Amino acid sequence: ASGDSLAVNGLHDIDVAKKNITAHSSKENIISHRYSLFSQIGYENKYFAHLLILREGCSLFGETEQWQTYYGSSLSWQITNEKWWPIEWIDKMNLHYAYGTAGVRPPFGAKYEKWIYADSSYHKSVMGNKYLKPARSAEHEIGLMVRFLDRFSMNIVYAHTTTKDIIRSNFLIGCYGYDYQWTNDGTIKSHSIEADIKISMANNSNLEWEMGFMFDMIRQKITRLDTYPFRTEYTVFFREGESVGAIYGYRLI
Repeated sequence: ASGDSLAVNGLHDIDVAKKNITAHSSKENIISHRYSLFSQIGYENKYFAHLLILREGCSLFGETEQWQTYYGSSLSWQITNEKWWPIEWIDKMNLHYAYGTAGVRPPFGAKYEKWIYADSSYHKSVMGNKYLKPARSAEHEIGLMVRFLDRFSMNIVYAHTTTKDIIRSNFLIGCYGYDYQWTNDGTIKSHSIEADIKISMANNSNLEWEMGFMFDMIRQKITRLDTYPFRTEYTVFFREGESVGAIYGYRLI
């Protein structure tokens, strides 16, 4: 890559070269620190508990939101290890519940003010946001695993997830002087069910053969939107109370 006559002193980027530009360049630096504490305990090979606490700091977060704390916990019960378990043809049955939180990072540079240099002039593009924080998801999950007759296994999992502070770019009116700004302005709730059944058709020294059937379903809805309803270029419509991915139109081609 090469270019002559940089328009901004000290900015080592081909994009600001005025003459003889032969390539495009970009550079991204992300600094992240994570600290975690993990604990697990089991009792009589029947009852199990897990706990996780995570502290994360990232340069992608806004200045006032540099550090975030997440956590997760789970409980499980090996029912077939109970002395009173009466059904011999069920080899293993496990019931579990889990709750945890996680974050979705903003795009690179979303928190910063951004100017674009084009055609020998500058143009305001992105309005910075020092309060920008990661979207935060909290999920409840309950599941059941059963193995029986030494060849069949079944898993069923139900999850309910709430994601707050969704990150999106908002177009700004002319008085701001910028094209758009990245903000946290919505909540999405989802419900999902996953199930699978596996059958061991053969398992010996010469052949191992397993077949399975899977099913999953997810429903997502926008329960809060702190901005005006909008539609993407692909006709996907976003508004409060709408299902995520709803498409509106008059004709499908």
